Amino acid sequence: KDEKVGSATVLIMVKDERTLDTVRTYLVEGKQRTMNMRWLRFLQQYNDRSRSVTNVSSGTSKLSEESRLLLEEESRARNFLFGVGKGKDRAGSNRAASTERKR
Repeated sequence: KDEKVGSATVLIMVKDERTLDTVRTYLVEGKQRTMNMRWLRFLQQYNDRSRSVTNVSSGTSKLSEESRLLLEEESRARNFLFGVGKGKDRAGSNRAASTERKR
């Protein structure tokens, strides 16, 4: 039973670019990194909405506990993915996320 496993060609067909990017990232980067990047993107979108609402009202004192925790989680997720001190500015994190999407 010393059979060698050869490489196989697999064709994956997807309907749109977004799905293609997700599948490509999953195959290249792996499941854990892909899921972490998706979590970070969700947090960024959610927190951007929270920030715009609080900017209109009176600031962070009006944030719900959930919103405050999600703001903290975004920072932790960014540190986990990119290292402490990297990707802290919004432009940098957006570039990293868009680079990840383009792969």
